[in-house]
Amino acid sequence: MTGVDSLESSKADQIKRAKRWLSHLNLSMPESSTIEICPFSYPSKIDVQNADLNHIDWDSDQIYIAQK
Repeated sequence: MTGVDSLESSKADQIKRAKRWLSHLNLSMPESSTIEICPFSYPSKIDVQNADLNHIDWDSDQIYIAQK
């Protein structure tokens, strides 16, 4: 299914939110990259702000942020 309230739109919204949260930390990544933040590891923007994100390759096309 596609369109409003579909799996497709939900995923797009979550990627936009992840990029917004990371942009507030002055992190840059390719515009075309897919970024996912594990909701169990980082349920809020504050949790992401307090995370150690130095190990992440910000030039990658696929970025998944979770606790190791």
